[in-house]
Amino acid sequence: MKGLYHYGKGDPGKPTVLCLHGLLGSARNLHRLVEAIAAAGFHVVAFDQRGHGHSPHAADYELSSLAADVFELMDELSVDRAHLVGHSMGARVSLAAAAADPARVTSLAMLDSGVNVRLEHLKSLQEIVAPLPDGYASRAEAEAALKHHSTVFRQFLVTNLRAQPEPPFALRWIFDLKGIREELLRTIQADQANAFRALRCPTLVARGELSESLLDEDLEELKRLNPRVQTAVIPDAGHWVHVDNFTATAEVVTRFLRST
Repeated sequence: MKGLYHYGKGDPGKPTVLCLHGLLGSARNLHRLVEAIAAAGFHVVAFDQRGHGHSPHAADYELSSLAADVFELMDELSVDRAHLVGHSMGARVSLAAAAADPARVTSLAMLDSGVNVRLEHLKSLQEIVAPLPDGYASRAEAEAALKHHSTVFRQFLVTNLRAQPEPPFALRWIFDLKGIREELLRTIQADQANAFRALRCPTLVARGELSESLLDEDLEELKRLNPRVQTAVIPDAGHWVHVDNFTATAEVVTRFLRST
């Protein structure tokens, strides 16, 4: 897809790392991690995936199309090979890209994501997305409507609201709510076990110690699928590892990237 919003940090002459955000997110969610990876000696590019942030909405949200966006952006940047770092849905897209064109992927780091979405995690996503209206009359109305979510998650969600006055709303979601409901929630349910098994590039899977989205038993299964995989547990972190324990996440990711 043309026109994907992206920004870069670090020396373009250094090895390139592409960072992919999760569902309902955007490149800005990974800002601190981007800075840390760039400081470790890499050229880092974060981008808004289709239907998210400042990137265009789309009719197609198939995993193969999301993966193709990775390579189209690399072509636009004149990057032949890149390291991929993805969180949640971004990790699943990164895995699909690594499977589709392994020659262009130097390494893969998957943050709190495996090869299948746990039913509980899927249900929680559906429960978040289903009741969302197209917009709100004010930020105060949005805050009140979302007050049942944790403070961190509520703050994360409202970063996706933009002033787009069109009665009865003053604020509208910047992400493609319809596409997420009807397409992306189905897309992320794809079984990627075979793709993971076939990986030959250095691969890291890191889970949050407190995460209910990826468990220790899932890490063991991933190691059975592909004995080459490296695993890590980020202490005192849930699904949002790079938010809950940024320091440990940045250390694990940069150490892995430097080793590849």
